Amino acid sequence: MATALPAQNIKCLPALNMLLNDPSAAYKTIIEQSSGSTATSLSMIARVLYGNEVSRAYVSNKAGANRIRQLRFFGLNVHVTHLKLFAPGELYGGPSQPEILDPRGTVQKAHLLGKENKNVINPGQYDNDNQKTVDAVEIVQSVDAYRLSMSLSQEGLICGPSSGMNLKGLFNFLQNAKGNGELHKYAEPATGEVSCVFVCCDLPYQYLDGYFARLEDADLPPVTNLVRNPPPNPYCGRMLTILPKRLLDVDTDEYDGRWEFSAHGAMTMLYGQDWNKNKHLLCGKAIPNGFIHDDSVKPEHSSEVTVIDLRSSQDFNDEHIPASISTPLMNLTAATPSPSDDVDTLQQQWKDLKAKFEGAELRSLLNAASSSCLVLCYDGETSRIATAVMRAQGVKAYSVMGGMVAVRDL
Repeated sequence: MATALPAQNIKCLPALNMLLNDPSAAYKTIIEQSSGSTATSLSMIARVLYGNEVSRAYVSNKAGANRIRQLRFFGLNVHVTHLKLFAPGELYGGPSQPEILDPRGTVQKAHLLGKENKNVINPGQYDNDNQKTVDAVEIVQSVDAYRLSMSLSQEGLICGPSSGMNLKGLFNFLQNAKGNGELHKYAEPATGEVSCVFVCCDLPYQYLDGYFARLEDADLPPVTNLVRNPPPNPYCGRMLTILPKRLLDVDTDEYDGRWEFSAHGAMTMLYGQDWNKNKHLLCGKAIPNGFIHDDSVKPEHSSEVTVIDLRSSQDFNDEHIPASISTPLMNLTAATPSPSDDVDTLQQQWKDLKAKFEGAELRSLLNAASSSCLVLCYDGETSRIATAVMRAQGVKAYSVMGGMVAVRDL
């Protein structure tokens, strides 16, 4: 139910209470030392209650980029500031979660600024009388809070590190009570059971950077890809084996289905709607210089479209589209596995294509008058990668689904 609250967190309730208790929040600048749910809640509720658009979150230089983006998304002015009295625009160093009463820390500096500046209000989320409201204090390591909240989230109770901290603190309290022989004090007389409650007060999404910064790789599932292997015996079907081949640093360019033509669409782009009248001449033996120059089948928009063929020189010489340019990709043959099915092929082809088309070679291939480029390979898979690489370079490139095989079968 708490996720139906503003910003999907329960901290909006104390934020609402703080703002209602100080009507000056309607026209003053609201400041808070926070990079999470409290600052977000204060900003949203002040905007709804009073139309106050000026809320500032003072953020540690250790806050992740994702958390800062979220604050900005919800309309906060983010001030990453140093430990001096909030000079806007500078990171504050030191502890990201300073001791509440430490005069050197940002909590007290925000509190002081709220007192000294009549145009500023610091609601003071940390202003609690612990002597009246707290029975015990437990110290929790941040890594334990993150790890436990991730475990809860993986079981379907979606919560963030503050929630994990609350549960870990409860565990510590119970363990200490048990060790001191005092656990029975908290048990139900009739059943002997100890009933416990902890507060889930945040969500994990804005803290994802923190999870990966604090937790060990062993705490998280690995990033892997599935590779099909032949069955080890005739009684097993095809088996999927997980291999640690990471693809996070390759094939990083965008793809778009609009950049892939059917063979029919590609021929229409090159020859116009009547291309099938010369269908028998689309592919043929090359003349000695490696090109077919036949005006009867020369592309209708030849000055606007450059056709690049990535196949081997031998296969190009045997058969190719008229006026196309041969620029063989290293190690690409008709027998090369599809990069869609083979990880090693994908990694190598992407690297080779980046080297080929991120330098001067690409510009040298393109006609100065060309507005677009059509890329061909054997089956269309390699040329699709090439198209993505070229698009990243600002070239209006297209590939042909099915490659030269599809063109031949027209």
